[in-house]
Amino acid sequence: MAGGVHAHGQGSMAASAPQAPAPAVPAPAVAAAVPAIAETAVLIAPSPTTSVTFGMVNAMSGDRIVVTGPEVVRGPGIAGQVATFTLSDMGTWQPIPEMLALTGCRADDLIMGRVAFAGTVLCLSHERRDGSSSIVDVFEPSSSERSGWVASGPALGAPEGSVEPAFGSAIATNGRFIAVSCVDQRVLGEQSRIVNPSPKVYMFKAGPSGWAGLGFLQRDASKDPKFFGASLAMTPSRVVVGCPKAIQPAPKQPLVQGGDPVVCVWSESGGSWALEAEIAPPPGVANLGFGQIVAASDSLIAVRAGLVTTPGADVFVYRKSESGWTFDGSLAFSADAVKGPGFGSAIAAGDDFIVLGDSSAEHAGRRGLVSVFIRPDSGWTECARLTPSVKTSSARWGVSIKVDGRRVLVGHPANEREGIAPGGSILFTLPPAGELKVPVAAASSAAAIDVPLGSKK
Repeated sequence: MAGGVHAHGQGSMAASAPQAPAPAVPAPAVAAAVPAIAETAVLIAPSPTTSVTFGMVNAMSGDRIVVTGPEVVRGPGIAGQVATFTLSDMGTWQPIPEMLALTGCRADDLIMGRVAFAGTVLCLSHERRDGSSSIVDVFEPSSSERSGWVASGPALGAPEGSVEPAFGSAIATNGRFIAVSCVDQRVLGEQSRIVNPSPKVYMFKAGPSGWAGLGFLQRDASKDPKFFGASLAMTPSRVVVGCPKAIQPAPKQPLVQGGDPVVCVWSESGGSWALEAEIAPPPGVANLGFGQIVAASDSLIAVRAGLVTTPGADVFVYRKSESGWTFDGSLAFSADAVKGPGFGSAIAAGDDFIVLGDSSAEHAGRRGLVSVFIRPDSGWTECARLTPSVKTSSARWGVSIKVDGRRVLVGHPANEREGIAPGGSILFTLPPAGELKVPVAAASSAAAIDVPLGSKK
């Protein structure tokens, strides 16, 4: 009831002593609207693109942004496109007219499906589909090259004598080291994926003549770590390795399960790596895909835990404390949005915030969300939504997110059916630390509602 309207019973009522005035009952709070943050720049490829989803893969570091998309090579030679944007002295992002391409490609190679970029190190996946080991191409900036890049030595590959068709299934770098995993997550039609009972994460470090192998990280084989390396993240001093119990199998392949899911954290000191922690799911969580995606900063680790056997996922957060990595809560949208099966399909962690994408989320009649979460005393809370002013693909907003400082880069993939071409990325800038706030629920326009004593509220 509103506006001081009172409810009365039926029939006659005997006279009685006057009752005390009814107390004022606060009105129900109106759900707080999550504020939108508009883009800083819309970055579009400088020329027509050949990848049908150009813009789905992107990265940034310092004054450079790179944008690309997965592409199947049609014939041997040079293939692929990486658009590069540089920050001008005027504070605007400008494209380098010529896009970077890969050499030495073979027919049917799948290139540029994954990218890692930190400092001056750019890594691009180069998946071989002829049964041989895949490779990772590494570049560094060059003012003399028309594309703005030059190869920094030979491509990375598995050690001599090893065959790793899935080499580069996940890549991470912090600018000093490169980590490359080999868990087979390739999409090969109905062909079954290779399941290695004890996969490795290969580590590389820059040397005088290019990148040199340091060895590999590997979980104890007795723990059945079939999917160790399904995801990777790096910070200046750590590498974080996801090891889910299962991943989505190929269409006609039965579900394969390994040991209990964990996220392994290695720390670096003096060029050597030591296991720091193994993070398990929260008690009672049985998600097979815990660790299928990880994101990390110096103090936070965010973990996507997919259900695998059915659509859906949760995202859990861990914080570094004096006692180690401790569970710090989970992420959830505000009440006006419904998460979809793509919840957390892209995650990025900053110093005091996490950005999460869900290309299948539903809210206000629209699809797709990229949300920023912060951690007040009450727990992780959605505090802002990155909302572009340009049209984006209805099924791909939120599939790729990268963070560098207060900047957030979100993929803006091409979609011919929806008239989005040639594709690119959209850049957002978050407010300074401490200025991101949790939305406060607004009071109703009626300060209070009169409710008579004895009536139901």
